[in-house]
This record gives sequence, structure tokens and C-alpha cells, in this order.
Amino acid sequence: MITDFGKGGTIARGSPACIMSWNVKGLNNAIKKNKILSFIKSKKCDIAFVQETHLLPQDSQKLCMGWVGYVGAASGTSKSRGVATLIGKHLQFKCIQKSKDDAGRMMLMLCEIQGKVVILANVYAPNVDDPSFFGQLEEKISDMGDYPIIMGGDFNEVMKPVLDRSSRSIYTSRLIYVHPKASVLTNGIIGPSFRGTR
Repeated sequence: MITDFGKGGTIARGSPACIMSWNVKGLNNAIKKNKILSFIKSKKCDIAFVQETHLLPQDSQKLCMGWVGYVGAASGTSKSRGVATLIGKHLQFKCIQKSKDDAGRMMLMLCEIQGKVVILANVYAPNVDDPSFFGQLEEKISDMGDYPIIMGGDFNEVMKPVLDRSSRSIYTSRLIYVHPKASVLTNGIIGPSFRGTR
């Protein structure tokens, strides 16, 4: 469930909150970057969790243009990783605290949106089994306090490995852990998170 940011579950302009998660596979090309930002704007998105930005720190802040009023980013390299959380400028937004990893795989923000305090978590999980990654994510979320969590990202995982993977590899037994209070947004769907063990 999306956190109730305001009266009637709305975030702004009397309409439901629009939150998007998208693995863009690189934003170094100016034309591609502009097309992606335009597409997100056309969907009247309030918050966008973007993964695999491939942007260096100085380039991530260049995403703060047009409809974007705030960017929280964790950078990887110019060829891999990187996440950015884009906040629409029409929102009443204040970032209280940020936490990220050095690999450009997670960006967490404790923030106030429309008068409500929430944790926004943007995740780009490793594509190999790395239980320590999810332990680090849980620790960073817990360190931010007891607030509602909205989590989006690319978890490099599938719901049913037998159906969703072309080969039965080590991934078939992999379960990921997501904080029990998190609302998870993956592939454009908000709903119950994958539940597993650490």
C-alpha cells in the first residue's frame, strides 16, 4: 500500500500518488536521458525510482531539471550501477536524512512529503546471490527510524524462478529479504514484497 500522503490518499492536485520504478540501463546519452525524463513527466509522476543510471556524482545532479525538483542519487561508474530518486517539484518536499552505499546500489531518504514523514528506498540489487547486500539494506532502513517505507527498484529476482527463468541455476533457490514494513514497487507494480530469509 502507498502511504497516505494527504487527505483521501492523494499526494498533490487531488489525484492519487504516481510512483514509478524503472531500470533505464544508462543515462549518459543526452537524447535518451531527455526522452526518459519526458516519458516520466508524461505519466504525471510524483516520485520516480531510477536504476542503472551509469552516472557519476556530478552528472546525477543534472537530472534536476524540468519537472524534477530534487534528486537523491548514489553513483556507480559511467558504465554500471547507480540509482536516482527523482522528486517532482510540485511536491512539498524536504529531505531530512540520506543514506547510500558506495557501490551505487541503494539510496535511502528520510523525508517529509506533503507534511508526512516517510522513508524512500531505491534499490538496484546485485545480479548474483549476495545476502550481505540485503542485510546492509535492512540495517540502513532500521537506522532511519520507525517510519512508513516506500521501496522501489530492480531486485534482480523473479517471483517464480521455474516459470520466469530460462535455465534452472543457483537462482532457483534464492530468496530475498525485504523489510517487513516496506511497500515494494518493482516492474511498475506496488504490492506485497518478496518474502524470504536472509
